[in-house]
Amino acid sequence: MESKPMNRKQCYSRMVIRQALLDLLEQMPLKKVTVTDICKRADVNRTTFYTNYTDIYDLLKSITQDLHDEVRQVLTQYDHVDGLAYYTALLTVLQEHASACRALMQLTAQDCKIMEMDFLFSDLMSTRRWNVSESFPSDQPEPLLARYVLAGSQAIINDWLCSPAPLPISTMAKYLFDLNSRFVTLEAPAPRVPGRKG
Repeated sequence: MESKPMNRKQCYSRMVIRQALLDLLEQMPLKKVTVTDICKRADVNRTTFYTNYTDIYDLLKSITQDLHDEVRQVLTQYDHVDGLAYYTALLTVLQEHASACRALMQLTAQDCKIMEMDFLFSDLMSTRRWNVSESFPSDQPEPLLARYVLAGSQAIINDWLCSPAPLPISTMAKYLFDLNSRFVTLEAPAPRVPGRKG
């Protein structure tokens, strides 16, 4: 909400408020979570909550945006390398934020005024060009195929993050890469021409 730098107390307040919401979302649906629940869990008062966020949806949007920004920052380092390294980087950063990912993935459009975890995946995947695999029938609409691969990848990653004994990142990255390569390849975007927008 505020553009000026936060002090240590404000940073701490935001951290515990965010974690409180994520903890609660693992126990109950979003529609049942109240600001009072969050404040009790975070051990802060309502004034502190409303100093930082306008409501629960503003808090959720902030969590989603920060996760999105961090994932995008990491993945930009892998824009011009092979798909396996791209998947490995994606899974690594998502595992580091597993509680946030689990909470966001279980949200539905009815729960939320903002896009759910699908927003993160679709936007990140769109940073690369989709090329239909040569082994796949050429008469299939590319947007539908991309959506199919995207939804399947999201479901697999969701199960992986929620597993009590998840497979190693290297194993999952190779699995996703090999599976998705049967349908599409993710090609690095073309380098931008200096001075041109877009």
